Order: sequence, then C-alpha cells, then structure tokens
Amino acid sequence: MSDNKSSQNAHEERVFNDVIQLSLASGGYKKKAATKLRGILRSDEERPDLVIRGGNGSIIGLEHFRIDHHIKRGRSASSKSAELMANMNAQRERLKPALNRSDEALDEAAEVVASFISKEVYQHHAACCDDLSRSLSIRLFDKRSGHALKLLDYRKNLIERYGDDRNIELGYLIEVHSDFHSLFLHTGSKVVRLQSGHCPLFGDIFTLLQKASAEVDWILIGFYPCLTDQIVDAAVIDCRNDLFNKSCRRQGLYSTAYLGLGKFEPYYIQKREGETTVKQDGDNYTILLENPAEFIDPITLFRNAISEAGRALNLKKAGKPFTTTLSVQMIFELVWMRGSKVPGIVSESDIESLLLEVGPNELYSRLRAFCDRYQISDPSEHARDWINEQSL
Repeated sequence: MSDNKSSQNAHEERVFNDVIQLSLASGGYKKKAATKLRGILRSDEERPDLVIRGGNGSIIGLEHFRIDHHIKRGRSASSKSAELMANMNAQRERLKPALNRSDEALDEAAEVVASFISKEVYQHHAACCDDLSRSLSIRLFDKRSGHALKLLDYRKNLIERYGDDRNIELGYLIEVHSDFHSLFLHTGSKVVRLQSGHCPLFGDIFTLLQKASAEVDWILIGFYPCLTDQIVDAAVIDCRNDLFNKSCRRQGLYSTAYLGLGKFEPYYIQKREGETTVKQDGDNYTILLENPAEFIDPITLFRNAISEAGRALNLKKAGKPFTTTLSVQMIFELVWMRGSKVPGIVSESDIESLLLEVGPNELYSRLRAFCDRYQISDPSEHARDWINEQSL
C-alpha cells in the first residue's frame, strides 16, 4: 500500500472515530444512534472506504467524502482550504529543521505565516453560503463523479466480500469544513452566535441530504473549521425506514433559512490578496495585513437588514429555525418585542414603522448597546444619517 493511500485510510478512520466519539459523548438520541455503528472497523477497503462488522453480523459500508465552504469555481468545486493547508504543512516541514539554528529561517517562517493569513482572509471573503451546498451537490450527484451513482457498485462489492445482502447497509461519512462564525442561529428556544466549524443545515443542504437519504441507511457528518482537523460537532442520521426527518429532529437538525447578504454571492468584493508586512522587534514578530475588500454601501446594507428582519420575525412567530447576519440580527433585536405583536405577516414597512416608533436618539443608543454587547464596531455615521432621514 502506498504512503498516500495509507495516509488517506488513516484520515478516513480518524473522521469516523471523531464523529462516533463526539456523538457518544453527547448522550441522548445521538449516543443511541452512534452505538448502532460500533463494531470492528476496517479502513483498508475501497468502494466503499470503510467497513464496520457489527456484533450481530451486520456489514455497514461507509463512503467518505469532504465538502467545503471555501471552494474553487471550476466544475469539481475543489477545496481551497485543503490546498492551503497542504501548502502550509509543506512549508512548515521544509523550515522546521532550521528554525532552531537560523534567524533567517525564523524570518522566512514569519513571512509564510503572514502569507497564509492573507490567503485565508481572501478565501473567506470570496465565499458565500451557497458554495457549501454546491460542494455537497457535486460530491453526491455529479453525473461523472457523484457518489450516489456508485452505490450499486459499493453494494455489489460488499456482497462479493461478505456475502448475504440482507445484512448489508450503506452510508456516507461526510466531512464538512466551514466558517459561519459571523452568523446568529435562532433555534426557537435560544439564539447562539456560531463559532467557526458550526454549520446549520441550510435549506439547500437539508434538501440534498434528504434526497440522498432515500438510497442509503446512514449519513454521518463531522463538522470542522475550514483550516483545522478539530471536530466541533457531529451527527449520526439514521435513514432506514424513512427515518431521516425524525432522526434529524431528534438531534436538533432542521432545514434552516439564511437571512442576510452573503447567501448567493460573497458578502465582500475582494479582487486580490492583501499585501503583508512583517516587523520584527527582538524575538517578537508583528504582522500587518492590508484589507483590499470593497465594503458594502451602508444604506444598501441597512435596506437588506430591514427586509430580512421582517422575514426573521415571521419565521420566529412560526417557530422555524433561521440564521441572521450581524446587520439583520441588529435590526431584529431592535424590533422583536414590538414586532411580535404585529398581527399577520410582518412586512418591510412594518419594520420601518417599528424603528421610527423608538425615535432616532433612542434607536441610535440601542444600536450602540448592541455593538457593545457583541464587541463589534460602532454603527457608522451612515446609519445615523439613515435613521434621521426616516424620521423627517
């Protein structure tokens, strides 16, 4: 077996163990589902990648694949993050032998780190929410390489190796790398600000998984940040006997709306990587990073936030989950108490009226309090101008 294949096998086994161990530690339904996948694991298989031999004689084959939030625009939607990490690791291995002996190597390492940070920022600014669903769609259903087209071959291979088709089950092991750290997730009972790696099942993603569930018995998901292999969340979805929706619900997984800019196209417009400058002061290095991103016009941002805040109020009243961008969350929090009492469907004009009822000075004071609460920059003077214009 080649070193590359051996490394890939070890990686697939690690992702599986990550998902199972975190699910077992979570307790409840997730633990119960993960327990059904315990057995003797073989990671030296092909088509599918992993095989679990259960104590009851069952054979579960899992095909592993990775999907990404930061992808290239080509047909294959390959991972920018995986490529960046591979390059970074190669540079680290190249420099590591000389780091303790050479100041020049330390200087070069600082330059490498600076370049790495700049590239990651550029990648994040070039990504949108729908890039992740596109990555999943291609991995599952692409007419040339989609795994859904290979399931019959996977089952045939398992029958040839292990016999009795009645004891064979199939599934996907999906490794998800994403960064939605700027979003707020509303689950109905609480609101949480997402951390890097945490990823709701946005509408298109949920629909794709639901479609895939009709042809497999299990869908295992490990959620990771874009640039690390430290798992932050996991799901073990039982798809047998049409249990997909129930299994998701028992784990708090729902089709989740995305509200705000950045869903269909990048939130920022950035045409190149930022320039970097590394300054040394004794043993310390300071990295200065240019940000060449073009920021959204504040008035456009406010108009979108008002429109989407209306949708957020309607979803909230309907008890449905959703995520909000920072600007949408800000408007939502300003109007939620009054807005929840508006009969029927809340419109954009309703949101404007609710904001004006507060008064410009009080409204701006609340905006500042919101920014202090989440440790973000003060609302701009453009926001104050817009508020004053609406009050005329």
